[in-house]
Amino acid sequence: GGSRGPSVRDGNPGGSGGGACSYPSGGGNGNTPPTSPSQGNPGGACPASPNYGAGGGGAGDAGQNGRSPYGNRGGDGVQVAIAGPAPATTGVGALNPTTSQYQWFSGGGGSGRDNDPSPSYNRGGYGGGGVGSSNPGSQYAEAGTAGSGGGGGGGTNSDGPISPLVVGANGGSGCVILRYQIASVESPGSSPKGATGGAISIYNNKVIHTFTTSGTFVTPGSFSETCEYFIVAGGGGGGSDNYPSARGAGGGGAGGLRTGTTPIGASQTYAVTVGGGGRGGSKNGPGPNGLQGGITGSASTFGPGPLTVKGGGGGGGHS
Repeated sequence: GGSRGPSVRDGNPGGSGGGACSYPSGGGNGNTPPTSPSQGNPGGACPASPNYGAGGGGAGDAGQNGRSPYGNRGGDGVQVAIAGPAPATTGVGALNPTTSQYQWFSGGGGSGRDNDPSPSYNRGGYGGGGVGSSNPGSQYAEAGTAGSGGGGGGGTNSDGPISPLVVGANGGSGCVILRYQIASVESPGSSPKGATGGAISIYNNKVIHTFTTSGTFVTPGSFSETCEYFIVAGGGGGGSDNYPSARGAGGGGAGGLRTGTTPIGASQTYAVTVGGGGRGGSKNGPGPNGLQGGITGSASTFGPGPLTVKGGGGGGGHS
């Protein structure tokens, strides 16, 4: 992510970009490297003075630009109900409180917020984006939701002594999900097609392999399927605000999100990498965390090629 000092830097690119921190700086580009359809959106910018604290980008829309008073929300993610019924938690994705449904992914982190009473201005994007810190108050930055690829919330500072409010939060880890058709419903926990890897479940006559940690997908000698895949990378960490006066650091960008289909044949072994969330910015500058904000999340990969999505960009920080 970008930073305010010792020189102004733009936010970093990623699956979705990290939010900017202060004027004049831009948010990181999303969909980097480019895929079609797009895996994410840019982080918010700080296009005018005095603007501070932009939101991280999400898979559904861009992070909101910094503003005055300071702070803004992360970009919203998207719902992909691949792992089971959307009204019920499936262990991956996040709850969207406006729809009361789960399996929302890749929401951007909210920025830190200063001197603004409205909580809507530092909320994380729907899809696991973390809430940013709030000053005055005791709202510390929150991490992106595990298994969602959500970006971490950005920190803020008080005009007094440095406090835990300055610290940006970690991004949420990603996930990899593979699904293919079967003729009839079987007992959960194993695949009637003989493939192994991840947590195996069956819903609507489809076998679902869900990886929330890295592993291996292995097919037997009889396997030949066109498989749906769903890949989310780790979200970027939120930036820190280690500056003498509060402004609000940028939120972390959401992890990249990619869906599609791919043929998988017999006797194949594919490594599955589930990207981890990026670390939030530190309050202990002037090291690289204090200068550059949150750390970019890790990529997730699967299958032929391999199929890869990039981690979300780290949020910008004050130092």
